[in-house]
Amino acid sequence: MPASIKSTTPFQFYRRLAYAGDGIAEQTITAALTITPQYEEIIALNPSTGTRVVTLPTAAAGARKGMWHRIVNSGTTYNLTINKPAATTLVTLSPGQSCMVVFGTAWTLAGASATTFKSSEQTGTGSPQTVAHGLGVVPSLFFAVPSNLTGGAYVVSAESADATNVTLTVTNGEKFKVVAMAK
Repeated sequence: MPASIKSTTPFQFYRRLAYAGDGIAEQTITAALTITPQYEEIIALNPSTGTRVVTLPTAAAGARKGMWHRIVNSGTTYNLTINKPAATTLVTLSPGQSCMVVFGTAWTLAGASATTFKSSEQTGTGSPQTVAHGLGVVPSLFFAVPSNLTGGAYVVSAESADATNVTLTVTNGEKFKVVAMAK
């Protein structure tokens, strides 16, 4: 590939030319992992049997300005620790959380380093229900999303949230998922 294309084309386009990926990857990891420039932009990682460390690539290994990854902890039990090169931790992701990292002159979290949680499907009881979110801080935003309505009225009352749980009241019998976000 000519150097002029490599140096003037946005990285996402160049990446597709050079590595022919579609942008999404899923992987179960059983040891520490170092991401290379050949990895897809969106990476769903399942730490399966224990907390895992994921290290982002260095500039010497091919990281270049504009490179980005959305990293998702697709596991159900263990955390992912996302490190810059040289073992500097950027963020730790609990199961279900994700982050976006961008390379400029170094790796940084995109935006305000928000982390998210999405619960499994819940069934409303008409009374306050507590759902553990695992964010470790009080969410800046939380809400319920209907997932399988039975046809009656669907009412959600946001009760409260703390560093461990979200408490909501949802119409009896209605299915929903809880989404919580923290900066």
